Amino acid sequence: MSEMPLGARKVTPVAPLASMAPSGAVVSTQRRTSCLWFRKCLRVHDSAPLSEAASAGGVMLPLYVVEAPKPETFGARRAQFLIEALEDLDQNLSVLGSRLCVVRGDPEQILAELFRGECAAVPGVKIDRLYWEAEAAEPVERARDARVQTAAAAAGVEAHALSGHCLFDTEAALAACDKRPPRNMKGLEKLASKLGPVGSPLPPPRSLPPLPKGVREGAQMPTLKELGHDAKPSGKAAFGVVGGETAGLARLKAMMNRDGGAWARGFEKPKTKSTTFDSDPATTILSPYVAVGCVSARTFHDALIKCYAGGSHASPPGSLLGQLYFREMAYLHGRVQGAAFAASPSPVCADIPWDDPATDAAARAKLEAWEHGKTGYPLIDAAMRQLREQGFMHHLARHAVACFLTRGDLWLSWTHGAAVFERDLLDADWALNNFNWLWLAGVAPWSAPYFRVYSPIPNHKSSALNVDDADGAFVDRFVPELKGLPAKYKYAPWTAPLADLNKARVKLGETYPRPVVDHKVQSAANIAKFKAAAQRNKALAASLSGCAAASKKRKGVPE
Repeated sequence: MSEMPLGARKVTPVAPLASMAPSGAVVSTQRRTSCLWFRKCLRVHDSAPLSEAASAGGVMLPLYVVEAPKPETFGARRAQFLIEALEDLDQNLSVLGSRLCVVRGDPEQILAELFRGECAAVPGVKIDRLYWEAEAAEPVERARDARVQTAAAAAGVEAHALSGHCLFDTEAALAACDKRPPRNMKGLEKLASKLGPVGSPLPPPRSLPPLPKGVREGAQMPTLKELGHDAKPSGKAAFGVVGGETAGLARLKAMMNRDGGAWARGFEKPKTKSTTFDSDPATTILSPYVAVGCVSARTFHDALIKCYAGGSHASPPGSLLGQLYFREMAYLHGRVQGAAFAASPSPVCADIPWDDPATDAAARAKLEAWEHGKTGYPLIDAAMRQLREQGFMHHLARHAVACFLTRGDLWLSWTHGAAVFERDLLDADWALNNFNWLWLAGVAPWSAPYFRVYSPIPNHKSSALNVDDADGAFVDRFVPELKGLPAKYKYAPWTAPLADLNKARVKLGETYPRPVVDHKVQSAANIAKFKAAAQRNKALAASLSGCAAASKKRKGVPE
């Protein structure tokens, strides 16, 4: 891929203000004005909206709208990553001769005002053309896309919502599968073959149109406080990750070149260690960059295919290509299901009578213990604390905590876990988050058998979760209350002799919780409950099917 030099120098963000222009930027008084509306496509490479706007001529306003804070769904780590990504985007736009204009408010209102030339935040600017990357799956954003297009049409403004968040155009992929997305990797590979080669990523434009008259330097990027958080998260994000296209592309290059490319070619996700934290990551850690569009899926794919050309390589589903394909699968299901994709029950979620924290105090206490890493099971607690502190959790650790919350131990709906992940994960992604929680809760058509339950007490020599932490370093890092225990007791402190507990100053039930449930007893009970619910659902489905067939027969409708 041909790349322009990104992040070459530090610059100051743009403030909308009349009568003055940003230093180093060319200002024009030409009438035709394009607006490039940034949301998830926070990059200058492989951006169809950016390329289209650049080729349209006239002047161009790169715009990001800071919305009202939603800290309950957008945690401090995610907020910090977004701020870093916006700062980097502004720098990369400056290299191309433009700047990022950051305003505050409701995006629909801001755009409507720009359509009329009446936006107080950008006085004197009236746009004629609007470009943005279309939302691929999330229903709230898709509905907003539709309203913006309607408003633009009513105002006589050209609106161009272009695809680019996935490997394949979502509409084309759904048409190719008759709106019945694949439920397994073989089906996705078949669909990919039908769609043909993934398109090559677009290079950044060599330059961008000048800014409209009336903007100048001086505004600040959004602050954590504006995004609903009083203080910057303590410590660093997982593995020192920082937001932005420059960092994302550098990480992509490093991962593809790791061990001369052999690491990426041989990568198989199920074989990676689930308890890494401050050392070399077991995975690429590229998912946060892909989630917010700092690195495009096509750019990732292009680099991977070039790396694969260097020798033999792993295959889906465990390979890196398989991970990109799983992402496509999630987006297709999310697009078809819409809001139901986040609901329980739904067309792709079995009706299971989970305990309800809203009405059951014991269930509420269990959910709080899980969320805050106080279940009494060190593996679960360490993983949940890592999530809150670093914004990261290895995918097999996600398996562990998801199974524990739902069918394995606590018997709580997966939707509660999905909400916590959405808030705290750096790589939070509406489609992927729901797809994976549906899978791990055992409720989806693509789920593994519900009776395959992970043990929260890992066997370090043969753990399906690849814990591989016989020394207990993962527990020491995130559950320091247990640091003084002998390693063999760190994942099951209740089994330690009293003398060892006393020596380590561990008082179960005081300095560290006793297990919130007995895993052996509770998992067996939950499997029985799940089986009963599945049988009821099957009987109900058969009954409804029979009623529908009888109704057709009465009406003379051929089957």
